[in-house]
Amino acid sequence: MSTSPLFIMYGSATGNSEHIAKDLAKTAKTLQINHAALYSSVICCELDQFKRKASKIWDVALPQNQKYPVIIISSTTGNGDVPENAGRFVRFLKRKSTIAEQPFQNCVFSVLGLGDTNYDQFCATGKLIDSKLGALGGTRGKGLGMADEATGLEDVVEPYVASVLEDLERVVLELAAQGGDKIVEEPKEEEEKKEDVPVRRVPVVRRAPAPKVRARPVTPAAKPVEPSRGMLILQTLSKLKSLPTVPSSTLPTLVQSTLALSLSDTPAAAAAVAPVVDIVPTDRTSRSTDAQEDGSECPWTFETPYKAPIVAARYLTQTPVTAAQSATQNPTNPLTAFHNAMPLHGPNYQPENEKRVLELTIGIPDGWEYQPGDSIGMLSPPNPTSVVNTLLTQLKANPAAVISLEEGEITVRDALTYALDIQSLPKKRELAMLANCTSDKKEANALRLLASKTPLGSKLYDALIVGQHISLHEIPEYFPTCQPTLDLLWEMRGKNTELRDVNAANTPRYYSVSSSPLVQPKTVQVCFAVVDYLTPTIGDSKQRRIGGVITAHLETLVAPLLAGGECEVTPTVSIFPKPTEEFHLPVDLSQPLILVGPGTGVAPFHGFLSHRAQQKHSDEALGPMELFFGCRTSHDELFSTEVSQFQSEGVLTHYHQVHSRTGKEEKYVQHAMLREEIGKRLVQ
Repeated sequence: MSTSPLFIMYGSATGNSEHIAKDLAKTAKTLQINHAALYSSVICCELDQFKRKASKIWDVALPQNQKYPVIIISSTTGNGDVPENAGRFVRFLKRKSTIAEQPFQNCVFSVLGLGDTNYDQFCATGKLIDSKLGALGGTRGKGLGMADEATGLEDVVEPYVASVLEDLERVVLELAAQGGDKIVEEPKEEEEKKEDVPVRRVPVVRRAPAPKVRARPVTPAAKPVEPSRGMLILQTLSKLKSLPTVPSSTLPTLVQSTLALSLSDTPAAAAAVAPVVDIVPTDRTSRSTDAQEDGSECPWTFETPYKAPIVAARYLTQTPVTAAQSATQNPTNPLTAFHNAMPLHGPNYQPENEKRVLELTIGIPDGWEYQPGDSIGMLSPPNPTSVVNTLLTQLKANPAAVISLEEGEITVRDALTYALDIQSLPKKRELAMLANCTSDKKEANALRLLASKTPLGSKLYDALIVGQHISLHEIPEYFPTCQPTLDLLWEMRGKNTELRDVNAANTPRYYSVSSSPLVQPKTVQVCFAVVDYLTPTIGDSKQRRIGGVITAHLETLVAPLLAGGECEVTPTVSIFPKPTEEFHLPVDLSQPLILVGPGTGVAPFHGFLSHRAQQKHSDEALGPMELFFGCRTSHDELFSTEVSQFQSEGVLTHYHQVHSRTGKEEKYVQHAMLREEIGKRLVQ
């Protein structure tokens, strides 16, 4: 019988890794009696808490050649970045001094990486941790698992969590039986081969506690006489009058949910039992307890963001401010005013309307330090009232009813506003779950087809769900007999069961800093393209105008500033720092730099140039800097005035700008690099 704890540690940016880890920890506690040879208790924590909760334990060798079992689950953010709550752990792994310590020599480990194959650095953090743990003395008990957000995390996550405890226990017992001398070969990454995964599956996430059942039944809607909007579109796309029935083997494996929310229609009485949960993020001006205990220098994180004032805003593109003026004059519905003044089709359409790049200047508090090349995380706003009202109607729910959780209470309206991510696209597994609460057989079959892995199902999913950008809350609009319950929505999207520090609907977006602390020590600047486009037309369906959840919100929020005026109330945004280790200016100022930044990718290089312009006053000579910038037309040129200034000051040695849509031979930055004189200089 083992006396070791089971360590389940996670690095998470948006909550997926955290929820998988915590669910696995709950399962492990339940199954402890079955794995007594592996662990006696369970410790689940962030990777950055390793020194406080794990490393001192790992230093002590266990008797009889036993090993400490360690399971690490980590996502990769951006294009290969480490999650914020795993940064210190990864830096520890990378230190040269760590090699001599061999800190994992008493551990048997397994790593599950979460990533997205739409990015080049797929599962980069998971791969790094898996490699380093092996090099630092750890014994690999199960091969690296790599789950892909693009195709569905559950395809890898579910079989991984179903087998990881047995795999680790088998290796631990083999090591003990052979005196600890056995060299365990790295198992093949069976998690990547879907045909090799175990058949048994378990739910990835238990979204919330399961108190006593008290959910209001939903009366099924009448079957539609005419084909619904969704059915007509699918028939048009498939060119089939009758959609095929898909085999169950092509559908995601679902587990019967045991979740049932406890609802009360008497909020006043319920509130007397437990305080209503603080669901809205607040300004954090003091260091959190965890930050103090584990040595963190920054109190502002995803869980404890800083409510920052937006002090200035401008368009970097040649965008007229007439739409911003119209939005300022219509504060009750500024987004509609923007759309009317800046149409994307019709007689008043201008191609320039499609491309708008904003620059925000955001105030930061004392103690916030940054460098050019760093990023900031920005939380999205709560779900819009119009979307919440539509869902309340669909659910036939009392918005004032109170949901009782272990952590406190929350009204149904607040749950839909703050605690549920309802605006992102439904994954295939979620469509299969929605099919089970769809009363019309044809509509239910259509949802299963969309959820399937068949070629036709994948084609239709890409065309309808992705191509038309159909959010989760819009599925009942396309398939009217689909009537999800609040329980089901919480099971699918209720990421955050604690609800005390940050709302779960807030998936952060990351933006590169475009300023220098040498120029702006009290503010930070970021720039981004406003997401605003029309979906393709399918049959008789109208085009949909899609706006970014956060970028469209910010454009309307700062409309008075864009129009050259002031806001009645200072606009704010919740942010936290996202430092980087690899993407900084070299310490040696004489080092030559080649910078390539197409579109808004030039933003961090504006910070680099601003920083070097201030360093120019030092005694050390500056090395040459050469910048390549690409955009579509002159309308999209960014930082033109600033670039000219950098050139005149001698900070920017060479500047090359190319347009992809002006009919010239040189369309992209690589074409400029192929010029003979430039190519020779770059090689030299």
